[in-house]
Amino acid sequence: MKKVYFRSLVAVVMIISFISFHSIKIAATEKASDDLQISKEISDDDFIDYLNKPVQGDLQSFPKMDKLPGESTHNKAIINKDAIDKSIRYDNLNPNNIKSRDTNDNIVIYGDTITGYLTTGGDYALYPASLYTGQYLQVRLTQPDNANIDYDMYLLDEDFYIIKSSEYYTFMSGTVGTVPESIGYIADSDETVYVYILAATGYSSTDSFTLEYTIGENNYDSGEPDENPQELTQLAFTNSQATASRTICSPIDNDWYSFTVLDAPEYSKMRFSITSSSNVNGCSFEIYENIASSGYALHRRAAGTSGEMALEPDTYYLRVISSNTLTDFDVTDIPTYSLKVLPVAVVDTIEILNYTSQNYVTYNEGSHHRVEHDPLLGADKVGVRCRAKYSEPSGLTHPSPNVQIICTVENPEWTNLNRPDLAITQSYNTTDADGICIIFVYMHYGVGGEHYDGPVSRHYYDYMKLNLRDLDENAELNDRFYYLVRSVG
Repeated sequence: MKKVYFRSLVAVVMIISFISFHSIKIAATEKASDDLQISKEISDDDFIDYLNKPVQGDLQSFPKMDKLPGESTHNKAIINKDAIDKSIRYDNLNPNNIKSRDTNDNIVIYGDTITGYLTTGGDYALYPASLYTGQYLQVRLTQPDNANIDYDMYLLDEDFYIIKSSEYYTFMSGTVGTVPESIGYIADSDETVYVYILAATGYSSTDSFTLEYTIGENNYDSGEPDENPQELTQLAFTNSQATASRTICSPIDNDWYSFTVLDAPEYSKMRFSITSSSNVNGCSFEIYENIASSGYALHRRAAGTSGEMALEPDTYYLRVISSNTLTDFDVTDIPTYSLKVLPVAVVDTIEILNYTSQNYVTYNEGSHHRVEHDPLLGADKVGVRCRAKYSEPSGLTHPSPNVQIICTVENPEWTNLNRPDLAITQSYNTTDADGICIIFVYMHYGVGGEHYDGPVSRHYYDYMKLNLRDLDENAELNDRFYYLVRSVG
């Protein structure tokens, strides 16, 4: 059969005849030069995303650092409880400054921010807190922005024995300072405890520290306290992903996790995402590597709410934090976050397993899958089931889980009419544990620029291009299919 390319007048007639129930309005005129001019409006209720692209995310990454030489930069001090002068106190952390509460007083958060100085070596600051049974004390210490100063924080009981500690080594990398020291404690009786800040190394009469604290009632979940890596939860990968769902119980809450990146093709990159159930209280994550051979000297590798990055084989620490402050955290909307950590496999091959509708025909260009225009739908779509995989040097192949595959569809008829906005549509999906995903791509209305004379009717169609590739463009596949616009006869 002879292939025929229709002139612009044919395209105009067909376009004017097409009106979807999504109110796609088309006006067309034919110029003397036979160039087609088309203006297109999509009403507000048109939900089709014709260029559905993968979200790149806001992940900010930082370079890897070498391990610190030796055991540590200094030895952590052992507190001599008999040397603490109990009469020398600073501000009492009693709950008298309500920061947020719900309407029925079921959830209450007290808190404040304090600044202070440690002016000699071994100097300390002591802050008592009187707690009732079940109250949750959280304290966060931000050290001076000085690489020669290392302050540690402890929680002491009434006899000055250590209950908990936070002893990060000072480590600064560029504009990123040392991780804040943090401690969480749930009172199991009515008691008085003491927050003890010690100048382990260095001191300053001009560079202040900042102490933030909250005392919460009925605001925390069963996973608390986990304010520093000593109390972390290890993420386990099941079906090529690890997930966690918890609440952010205060603006200074820290939830700590660890995960391990293996030296394997399945760990080519890591993908991270976190979402909050609240429109008021947000959250984000930070990723650290420990560069100390003992203790914790945490170097930040990434921060944000979503994104991908390559990480060397090692164990990493992930910290979930609130994006709010003491002044704008709302306890009436305690956020539940959803955290996902996924290893992304390497990929070198993409293959089409099948199209979602088993409709294959033979036209002028051979046998291909065919999508038929449905006038009852607002937009036609093509669905393709594909698989991503990688090969070992031996030739053995494996599936590539968690790979984002982008499917781009082009209608050459619109390209020839200088309308790339109508020619290109796109969507994507992520492969499962077997390296498989199904992608649906919506298409703009067809032109019907070619035809095939069958035994009963004449078929007007467009010969479409389809491209599959992974996000990093390590592998791609091209295919063709028919888009049947109408039949006459």
